[in-house]
Amino acid sequence: AEVAEVAEVAEVAEVAEVAEVTEVTEVEATEVAVDNRAMLVGAEVKASLDKWAEAWANQDIAAYLDFYVPGYKSKYDNHKQWAEQRTRRIKNAKQIQIVLDNIEVISNDVIYVQVNFRQKYSASNYSDISNKYMELVKVKGGWKIIKEMSKVL
Repeated sequence: AEVAEVAEVAEVAEVAEVAEVTEVTEVEATEVAVDNRAMLVGAEVKASLDKWAEAWANQDIAAYLDFYVPGYKSKYDNHKQWAEQRTRRIKNAKQIQIVLDNIEVISNDVIYVQVNFRQKYSASNYSDISNKYMELVKVKGGWKIIKEMSKVL
């Protein structure tokens, strides 16, 4: 009876060990999945920002404005005023070049992110370097800017 009892205890211990290993593996798999999702979201956001800068540099007003959520107005009273101001500024610039550096996705969520980066802007009539902060939300058409702040260095 004692041998059977020892065998039973050993079997229970083995089952507990297998359950513990399975639990650890599930936690590790979850962490890997979260890390992979964060990397994917970060890559999507960076690609979207590159396309935003490209539309701006190419003076493709429609594509540029499309990177913002409908109704985006920045500091203006309404979207129409903001869009008219951006259109004028972009059309009046010549030889626009934009370089985005040090893109850091702060908040990794599947539908909402915060991003910091350095922007180098140059055109024939003006140039600057600024730190940018943006908030973006993912919608059916991709990542859209919902907030943008800039501080010229």
